[in-house]
Amino acid sequence: MSEKVNAPEISVKNVSMVFSDSKGNPVQALKNVSIDIQKGEFISLLGPSGCGKSTLLRIVSDLLTPTSGEVTVCGKTPRETRLEQKFGIVFQNPVLLDWRTVRKNIRLPLEMMKVPKEEQASRIEQVLELVGLKEFGNSYPGQLSGGMQQRVGIARALAMQPEILILDEPTAGLDPKERVKFRNIISSLGKEKTVLLS
Repeated sequence: MSEKVNAPEISVKNVSMVFSDSKGNPVQALKNVSIDIQKGEFISLLGPSGCGKSTLLRIVSDLLTPTSGEVTVCGKTPRETRLEQKFGIVFQNPVLLDWRTVRKNIRLPLEMMKVPKEEQASRIEQVLELVGLKEFGNSYPGQLSGGMQQRVGIARALAMQPEILILDEPTAGLDPKERVKFRNIISSLGKEKTVLLS
């Protein structure tokens, strides 16, 4: 008797993406890409700059619509999954608001999600502890190093308690010590989340 195979959490089938360059000429970013990712898997996308890694992540997370092909996430369209707030996304630049403290930057998506204030506070403290920035909660982004700002970005994503964590070149520009810290944080998640890392 064969084992039942679970449906993939993320399914990409024959996805292609064509952009136009500054002169209107077509540029093929992705061509017939197919991949199935199971719940709890940690997938790293490797390749040289410009090979389409970020494009694929943006398609999966509903930030881009592919030219052709089909993507399902949690059995739904990427848009439906995004509207259900199942994605946590960390980009190369964490895009923090300079006038908000670390805690208030992390709080922002929770306010938008209308998470109760008491729960907001507990989630914020939990993720600050996880990323090793508890003592910097009242600091402003301009007072932090690039690596610390990136850890705030991942804390903000994790505070949303996403099922899927998408990391688009999050360690680019970090020094080796901060890269190790970042990797340790991601490794500590274990099988709790599905992780896509470019």
